[in-house]
Amino acid sequence: MAADLLPSLACSTGAPSIGGAWSVVDVPARSDPPTPARRDLRRRVNGGSILVASFVGRARYYEPDCVAFEQSRTATPSRDVFREIDFVCGDRSPASVAVVSRRGVRFDADGIRPHPGVLMNASPGPGRGLVPREFVPLADLRVLADREELNPRAATAMVHHANGVVTWTLFTAIALLVLVVLIYRRRHGLGRY
Repeated sequence: MAADLLPSLACSTGAPSIGGAWSVVDVPARSDPPTPARRDLRRRVNGGSILVASFVGRARYYEPDCVAFEQSRTATPSRDVFREIDFVCGDRSPASVAVVSRRGVRFDADGIRPHPGVLMNASPGPGRGLVPREFVPLADLRVLADREELNPRAATAMVHHANGVVTWTLFTAIALLVLVVLIYRRRHGLGRY
């Protein structure tokens, strides 16, 4: 039970930020149920922390609210499994922007580049297939990320926050209405007060 809470507490109590509301959290292996150790990309939303992606490798924050990261689609512990490059901005789901022949991509300030000897296939634009590329500019990465849908976990956090605001607003409005009615009745001598 305590092991289940550890990842969420680690991020919500000040996990090292990679920039903005983003952090990468090391999650230890568990035996019940069997879960391998991994690194999770998390984002703070409305005072809580949501999981954006699991089994991430290197990650880099880009202003104003984006992250490029390596991701493995398998739980196999190997340094060569991080062959998918994803990019995410704000509350959206991550966009798969590139696939590399083996691990080795530089996250530069102006975009992503494969290391020498690494082949990279990347998307040239929304709705288009992967093609060989030597460089993907940051502007292209942002366009691809902006086309993604709202992350369901972020949407849930926002709905819970909105529900809380609406509930307290209604409670306050009803309390004020009752107070106005009681003051009116007292001033006009109507009924017991």
